[in-house]
Amino acid sequence: KNGLVLSGKKLQNNHYLFVGYNKNNNDEWNEISVIKTDPKFNVIWSKNYGANNYDCKGYEVVEKNDDEYWILGYTKASKNNVLLLKINGNGEEKWFSYLPDIKCTFASHMLKNKSNEIIIAGQNSNTLFVSKINDLGQIIWNYEFSNNENYNHRLYDIKNTDDGGYIIVGNTTTNTKNKKDILMIKISKNGKEEWYKIFGNKHSEVVYDIEQTIKSNYIICGFQLIENNQYCSFIIKTDSLGNSLDEKYFNKINSNKIYDVEINNNIILGIGNTELVDTTKIFVVKINNMID
Repeated sequence: KNGLVLSGKKLQNNHYLFVGYNKNNNDEWNEISVIKTDPKFNVIWSKNYGANNYDCKGYEVVEKNDDEYWILGYTKASKNNVLLLKINGNGEEKWFSYLPDIKCTFASHMLKNKSNEIIIAGQNSNTLFVSKINDLGQIIWNYEFSNNENYNHRLYDIKNTDDGGYIIVGNTTTNTKNKKDILMIKISKNGKEEWYKIFGNKHSEVVYDIEQTIKSNYIICGFQLIENNQYCSFIIKTDSLGNSLDEKYFNKINSNKIYDVEINNNIILGIGNTELVDTTKIFVVKINNMID
């Protein structure tokens, strides 16, 4: 089938659940695709979900409880383009909702907080939103960020923080053609804004991932557009308020991007790719002198 995996999750039993979309041929609509594998990636089952005669795509998966998985997807069948599915360990649909109380144009992220509650985040036009919902898909609280109606904002990652709150990263710009700057937002466990930070250099930049260190600092990664479609990736350490403490730019390598960063035993690993005219290669960066 024509398809694409957009994200995956390692489950508590060491199995994996992957989500994305596929279709049998170009004349059919996209359907949400969910694939469950064993620890060696042998397929246990593969199933499709979605509304008839509408494009549907799956973006995130959360293991909510034992034998219960939540799938966040996109569909044009709903007014706000959101579809939330609940399935069991065999892929059987238990419940779905279009989340009519959430005002958005694109819900791209979902995570489970430390209290086993579901958080959904994305965009509503040029405004970023974060919503906490209950098991019926009803909003418990909703946070929106739009510091200036003339600015466009984009959310690329949201993570739980040690204090029970959430940290958001992305970028912001006055319009789609202008220079993009890094955006960081910290909100409390009750959805109240604590601070936000906008910073950057002369290039357009985007942050794709963020991790918190054991001393409540942050490690962010992404890349900047230098010129002529050439990219330079970066890893930046900030303090607990988003102030830059250390920066590493990888501008002596072929056009490169970092999409994901991990912290393991005081070592930072950045993972992305390098691009030439006709080839793309995996790009891995290891840093051992940047952690607290």
